[in-house]
Amino acid sequence: MNKLTATKSLQTTKEQEMTLMLLMSYNKMKLYNENFSNLPQATKEKDMKN
Repeated sequence: MNKLTATKSLQTTKEQEMTLMLLMSYNKMKLYNENFSNLPQATKEKDMKN
């Protein structure tokens, strides 16, 4: 593998890692929002008063 190819594959690996991190963050937010929206309405109102 020459120097240019090595640099290119390293860059690709970094891009793939960043993409994975973004996807994981997005999934965490989605799960959090789904769980939060499934809480009973009374719990939400109680939390807002505090």
